[in-house]
Amino acid sequence: MLNLSDSCLHGQLNSKISIFRLQNLRFLTTLDLSNNDFIGKIPSSLGNFYMLTTLDLSRNHFSGEIPSSLGNLSKLATLELSSNHFGGEIPASLGNLSKLTTLHLSHNNFTGRIPSSLGNLLNLTNLSLCANNFIGEIPSSFGIFFSHLTSLSLCENNFGGEIPTSLGSLSHLTVLDLSQKNFVGEIPFSFGSLKTLTSLSVENNKLSGNFPLMLLNLRKLTELSLYGNKYVGKLPLNISLLSNLEFFYVSGNAFTGTTPSSLFSIPSLAYVDLSNNQLNGTLELGNISLSPKIEDLRLGNNNFMGSIPRSISKLSNLERLDLSHLNTQGCSFPEFIPTQRNMKKLDISNNLIKGQVPGWLRKLPVLQYVNVSSNTLVGFGSPTNHGVTLSYLFTANNNLTGKILSFICALRSLAILDLSNNKLNGSFPLCVGNFNSVLQTLNVRQNCLSGRLPEIITESIRWLDVGHNQLVGKVMQFTKPVLSLRSWGVSSGIRATLT
Repeated sequence: MLNLSDSCLHGQLNSKISIFRLQNLRFLTTLDLSNNDFIGKIPSSLGNFYMLTTLDLSRNHFSGEIPSSLGNLSKLATLELSSNHFGGEIPASLGNLSKLTTLHLSHNNFTGRIPSSLGNLLNLTNLSLCANNFIGEIPSSFGIFFSHLTSLSLCENNFGGEIPTSLGSLSHLTVLDLSQKNFVGEIPFSFGSLKTLTSLSVENNKLSGNFPLMLLNLRKLTELSLYGNKYVGKLPLNISLLSNLEFFYVSGNAFTGTTPSSLFSIPSLAYVDLSNNQLNGTLELGNISLSPKIEDLRLGNNNFMGSIPRSISKLSNLERLDLSHLNTQGCSFPEFIPTQRNMKKLDISNNLIKGQVPGWLRKLPVLQYVNVSSNTLVGFGSPTNHGVTLSYLFTANNNLTGKILSFICALRSLAILDLSNNKLNGSFPLCVGNFNSVLQTLNVRQNCLSGRLPEIITESIRWLDVGHNQLVGKVMQFTKPVLSLRSWGVSSGIRATLT
């Protein structure tokens, strides 16, 4: 065994360097050069190491084509070439590696079709071809010859056509990733036979039809992603049959009807994304206390009616909550949020929520992102010294009045601040000029601010819009070139100088 992974090695491999001249390496069984900075082509002389059972060149910067000589490594069980810059087509000679169990070629620049010779790899258990430029259809022979496969990842390529029915014959499969392609049609009915499957992702395709009910037979599923397709109809009421489900992503489809209350009775459920559909009716979450592990709940961009359910307060582990773009018809700010001590990201924008942004919101100890834009909020609650973890604050398109409160000064981690399209007046807090290291975006456009703008001297800022106010003074000082004045939003409604 020769393990030189993570050794800060760099340069090119060629047959003249010492590791290829050592005669003892003829009996080498494992060669691991992963996670270094090697560049260039891999030498064809690697095909002379006939005793190799493991070859790992992953996470380098190798380029060029795979030398056909690797097909001579008849004892090879693991070939790991992922995360490089290899190109061209997969050499047909790899089909000679009859003992191969693991083949990882993901995150390269391979092109062409999958060679039929790979069908000779009858012992293959793990195949990953993700993030390349393969074309054509998935060979139907995959479901015939690869009977031992436990993991098949073909994501992020240019495959098209329909998903082969034969994949339903892969009875040992636990992971199947067919995401981010151009697949059309429906998930084959044969997938209902994949009883060992724990993870299925077909996201970002062009699949259509109703929810594929045969998937309810896959009782070992922990992850199901149908995100970004063209599914319609209702979600199944008996979705709780998937009793081991942890991740359920169906965002970006056209599902209708109400949320199936049984979904929130699955004890293992942790991540739920139902956003960007056409779900309607009263937002019902059933006995959500039966799913105490939920960390991420996204329900935004649907057609729900009524108020935001208080039962969400029972989710003590909640880290992300998206309730944006719902038809809440002018309800008040959700009062259960102070109990969410683990909340990191909150989006309740576009809901016509009235009243004030409560002061207690900034007491949440790990809160990083808040979006309350496009509501009918009129101001901020009592200032607090908490909220120092907040990095993103969006309050645009409300009816906020009065001055920009000094609590902004305590937000030293603030990267984006958007107060645009409100009715704020008075002068700008001087402390904004102290956000030297992290502030990237500042937008106060379309307010009634007046007086002198604090000098903003920062290397990090990427977008500044103070237009349509009555501010005067210097806009910024930079030591590096910046975007055009038009991009910086100082072309209208402000008298300013640049230095």
